Amino acid sequence: VKFVFDTTVAAGFSILETQKEFIQRYRRRHHDSHALPMFTSSCPGWIRYAERVLGSLVTPHICTARSPQQIMGCLVKDYFSKQQKLSPEKVYHMVVAPCFDKKLEAVREEFYNSLMDTRDVDCVLTSKEIYHLMEKRKISWEDLDSVPLDQVLGEGGDEVLMRHDGRGSEGFLEHVFKHTAKELFGLDVQEITYKTLRSES
Repeated sequence: VKFVFDTTVAAGFSILETQKEFIQRYRRRHHDSHALPMFTSSCPGWIRYAERVLGSLVTPHICTARSPQQIMGCLVKDYFSKQQKLSPEKVYHMVVAPCFDKKLEAVREEFYNSLMDTRDVDCVLTSKEIYHLMEKRKISWEDLDSVPLDQVLGEGGDEVLMRHDGRGSEGFLEHVFKHTAKELFGLDVQEITYKTLRSES
């Protein structure tokens, strides 16, 4: 392994794209029946379920912003490979992900770049698979030295694009809501109170 990156910078790009798309959809809500609601998920399992099972009822409402994994793939294969003076096919990009579904995402047709003849992500290993590889080779976490991560955008560049407040889907929701309130209505929302509603039907 030559370089190790954190996907935080890619998550930053993903949230910026998501908020931009929501505002565009909100503005065209009166003449586009598919504009709202907007659904978004970084879970490829949910996206696959929506496409295969729910179909046209849901798919036009799915946000088109790429997930952090795929944005990171673009950054590594395009931007970073150019910085290293390497052609994209010479870079093997492996991702360590929390779940198996990220493997399905990596092999989707739209994430193959025919111009560069390469995938954004070449391989996905789950954290469990990494753990089993370490077990097999009798490597424990205590044996490993801690080293600083590499910066995909160069020194200082990654810090500029910090991830949104919050984690998981509620973090994305909160970030998009606050940004939209500010952008469209000039409101500074400090705190959001969530209320669980039940369908009456």
